[in-house]
Amino acid sequence: NTELLMKYFDQVDKTELNAIVIDLKSDLRDDLGLIYYDSQVPIVKELKTARPIMDLKAILAEAKKRGIYTIARVHIFSHDNVLADAKPEWGAQDTKNGGVFADYPGPGIRYAWLDPWNKNVWDYNIQLSVEAAHMGFDEINYDYIRFPSLEFAADDKDRLKLSKPNATDEEKFQNIAEMLTQSQQAINAAGAYLSVDVFGVAAWQPAPLIGQDIQRMGLHADYVCPMIYPSHFWAGAAGFDLPAAHPYEVIAESMRLGQEQLKGKRALMRPWLQDFTLTWVPKDQIVEYGPTEVRAQIKAVEDSGSTGGWLLYDSANDYTYSALKPK
Repeated sequence: NTELLMKYFDQVDKTELNAIVIDLKSDLRDDLGLIYYDSQVPIVKELKTARPIMDLKAILAEAKKRGIYTIARVHIFSHDNVLADAKPEWGAQDTKNGGVFADYPGPGIRYAWLDPWNKNVWDYNIQLSVEAAHMGFDEINYDYIRFPSLEFAADDKDRLKLSKPNATDEEKFQNIAEMLTQSQQAINAAGAYLSVDVFGVAAWQPAPLIGQDIQRMGLHADYVCPMIYPSHFWAGAAGFDLPAAHPYEVIAESMRLGQEQLKGKRALMRPWLQDFTLTWVPKDQIVEYGPTEVRAQIKAVEDSGSTGGWLLYDSANDYTYSALKPK
C-alpha cells in the first residue's frame, strides 16, 4: 500500500524521526516468512519463497529523495514458516509431533523454527541481506537471531531437537557470534550496516538459553538493539513492583547495563522502545502508554549519553507522533 507508506514517510519528514524499518519477509501469520519482493537470490528463486508484492526500488528511491535512512528487517531463525516448510530438513525438529518444531502461542498461531546450527539457513539470510544492501538499504536488521526460548508450552524443551543437541551455553553463544561474523563481513562489504535485535534481558546480562550475549554480538555488529519494553520486565526489575509504570527508570537502567556490556565493542546500543500498551496482563498491571510514557523513554536514552539513537515499536504501526519533537 504505497499511499499508506507515504503517510509514514510524511511523518518522518515532520518529526525528529529520520529512519524507517521495512520487513523484507512477511511477519503476518498467513504467509510468515514470504519474501515481499522479486528477489534474484538463486536459492530463493529455486525454493519459490518470494513474490513481487513490494516495489522496493521505487520505495528506496523515494526514501533517498527525502533523506530517510532505510533499514531492512530480516528475521533469521523464527517467523519464517515459508522457508521451514520449503526446507523442513533445515528446521529444528519436533520429536513428539514430528516435522518442524514450532511455537504455538495461541489458537491458530504457528511460529516455525529453523535450526540455528544449519549453515544453509545462515547462507540463505546472508544472501538476502547482501541483495538488500546492493539495492540501496542503508542497514540490515537481524531479528530472531537466537535459539528458541521454550516459553509457550510445558513440553517445548522435550519436543525440541536441534542438529547439535545438548550444546553448552558457550557453544550457543559462539554459534551466534560466528553467524554474525560472516554476516557482518558480507553486509558491510555490500555497503550497509548490520544491526541485531536482542531480548530486553540481554541488555542486563547474557541470556544462555537463547544464545544471546551482547558482549560477543557487539564485536560483530554495528548496532545492538535490545527490546527494552518496560511492560515486559518482571516484578522487581530496577527495584519496581510494576516496571511498566516507570518507563524512564527502566530504560535508564537498561541503557546503563547494556552500555557497560558494550564498552570497547564495535557496536553502539540503539534500543527498541515501547510505543504500545501491553493488554494481555492482569488488569491491575495494565499501564497505558501515551505521549508522556514514550517521551520518558526517549529522554532516558538521550540522558544515557548514547549516540546510537532509538527505535519505536508498535505491532500495528500506530505511533504516538505527539510524543516526538518536530523535525
